[in-house]
Amino acid sequence: MSKATCASGRGIRCLHSPLQTPGSPVRAGARSTALRDWPATAVRESAEVITASAQALIIEREIEEAARLTARAYAVAAATGSARNIRAVTDLRVQLRPFRGTRAVRDLDERILTGN
Repeated sequence: MSKATCASGRGIRCLHSPLQTPGSPVRAGARSTALRDWPATAVRESAEVITASAQALIIEREIEEAARLTARAYAVAAATGSARNIRAVTDLRVQLRPFRGTRAVRDLDERILTGN
């Protein structure tokens, strides 16, 4: 999918398949490119890209980075008042539940509870 399509918001689906398939060689590069190239004017939509990336990281058991991205998605969702993005963050937090003993997830929980 082209950068223009991803930047338009129609390309969000391109992140779900290769980025969420364990062992996919394009995942890490595509994930970092998608986050880097996402337009600053599409703030609400950026949370979708961030949550898709966080889901991929959870699958790979990269919990610290997944928690960091989940916190970033939460910040966007809270700032924009997007119920859809808040639900996506909540879904990610459920997926992170098995890792609640890690420092990264505890920090995420604190951030969500305090609204920071």
